[in-house]
Amino acid sequence: MRKILVVLALISSSLFAQNNHQKPEISHEERLEKLVVKLNLDEQQASRVQLIQREHHLKLKQLKETTKGTDKYMRSEIQALKKELNIKMRSVLNKEQYANYKRLQSRKQMNKKRPNKRPKHGNQRRF
Repeated sequence: MRKILVVLALISSSLFAQNNHQKPEISHEERLEKLVVKLNLDEQQASRVQLIQREHHLKLKQLKETTKGTDKYMRSEIQALKKELNIKMRSVLNKEQYANYKRLQSRKQMNKKRPNKRPKHGNQRRF
């Protein structure tokens, strides 16, 4: 009986530890709200940015549904959509806001490339 309890405790603790590393899913609306706050947008800019972002999100969704299995084509189309998005965002944002927007995008890309790795902190070495 004791062995069974120990085994169950080990299994449940390992399952709990695995679930701890998953990031919670953030809705598209929550991402838009965070973007508005981080870029310090006024009401007019916020409404235009939200419209642009929603339109971009819908185009990406349609692209992914229609081009399943053709990675090269999809990659080039996604890049074209990103360029289009950046042009529209540049027309809405001022220089400082656009610089912050690009910085946020580059951070997002870095996190995609290194999903399970912690960010590097200086030249600290572990022996």
